[in-house]
Amino acid sequence: KEQMLFNPLMYQTGKQRLYLNDRKFVKEFVMACVLSLYLTFNCLCLFDWGNYKGGFSYGWYNFGNMLTMGIVITVNLRVLLLANAFSLWTFLSVILSIGMYFGFWIRESLDISSNIYTSFGEITSTYQFYIYLVYLFAISVLEYLQIKMEYVQIDKKFIPDFDVQFDAMATGNDVELELLISGVS
Repeated sequence: KEQMLFNPLMYQTGKQRLYLNDRKFVKEFVMACVLSLYLTFNCLCLFDWGNYKGGFSYGWYNFGNMLTMGIVITVNLRVLLLANAFSLWTFLSVILSIGMYFGFWIRESLDISSNIYTSFGEITSTYQFYIYLVYLFAISVLEYLQIKMEYVQIDKKFIPDFDVQFDAMATGNDVELELLISGVS
């Protein structure tokens, strides 16, 4: 608490709208569109276009299930990867969210009157399902790395470099060093 009150530099990023502004909003919107196209294209390639099991196409229900699964997993992974604070409740809510999706899918797959009867068993018995899971984790990690690199670039602007800190330490004046690091001139 004392460091945050003493260090006005920590508030510069908010005042200058570096973490959220119009440009970043548009960028996030475009990235969401690109991600949705990525998920859709991968589903089409893996579960619809020319992929047949026993002479039958997987069908739109299975395609829709896989696309929905991709959205659920990607969004929950993004919540986990971009959270700044983790707790037991964070992990439990993500696991519960993904588990509920799979639970409803399995329940519908066991109902004979359902349009997606046996789809869970059909899909999970193919190699395409596991390739799709790898794609989901890969895109989530790549997005995480891209966002964290952007944050590092923003944070670098507000942390004095080593030479400035070293010069302040050489003088032996702790107050001057604290003021330098805090950004107070």
